[in-house]
Amino acid sequence: MPSQSFVDAQVLVVEFPAAGVMHVAPSKVGSTSIMQAYGQMAGLDIRDGSVRNDLRRDARSGRSAAAGLSMRYVAADELPDLVAARPGWRVLANVRCPYDRAVSNWHSKLNRYARRYDPWVYYRGKLGQLFEGPKAWPHIERANAHMQRHIPFRSMVAGLAQNGVSFDRHFEQQALLLALDRVRYDHVFRLERFGTDFPAVLAGLGIGAEFTGRLSIVPHSNRTAASRPGAGLLDAGTIALIDRAYPQDKALLGYSDPISGRVARWG
Repeated sequence: MPSQSFVDAQVLVVEFPAAGVMHVAPSKVGSTSIMQAYGQMAGLDIRDGSVRNDLRRDARSGRSAAAGLSMRYVAADELPDLVAARPGWRVLANVRCPYDRAVSNWHSKLNRYARRYDPWVYYRGKLGQLFEGPKAWPHIERANAHMQRHIPFRSMVAGLAQNGVSFDRHFEQQALLLALDRVRYDHVFRLERFGTDFPAVLAGLGIGAEFTGRLSIVPHSNRTAASRPGAGLLDAGTIALIDRAYPQDKALLGYSDPISGRVARWG
């Protein structure tokens, strides 16, 4: 598996020493839900719909540190040493179906793709957002809606297959961001079942009820319009392009082709 050298190869790392747990998540695989879950276990007041704002507030006030909760972005190449420095900890990770992740990126991160590969469309989309008025300005989805008229989903995934995905951590392969060839994880959650599996897996790993008992139902927070699997955009052609763009994810994450139902195997 190739190593990483690009600047944006970072993953969210949540450390909760009181429970001896480290949780690693690439972008677009439920990081907001993970933050909310660990905030709850640490006894912080984290509200639905305001997860990141509440955590920033608690970080500034020192409440997160007092609760023993650390959240930061770490270069993927640093993960093996970071894990080695936490002997005896449970090391967890999240992954997401690469096909649905590509759809989600088209809905919510197309601006990043356009800025890199089609600046004319990027600035046209931003201008369209500007002309919608002040209510649209805080919402990048409005700019993306304009960009989608010029960059259909098929065009985006064709561009990813041709140009690569290492230009941005939201698009990079999850297998590389998680350093799956160098880090042993005690459990890898699938985003699609995270809310159901998280409390039970923690309990099975010996994490005490004094922490898991604080968990409410773990939602899939910060959903994009692509939360509906496929969102009508996946067909044999776009699936083949995603497979070309994400060969490690196809081979190592164990997700089935949404049309054929076949699960890829490494080697």
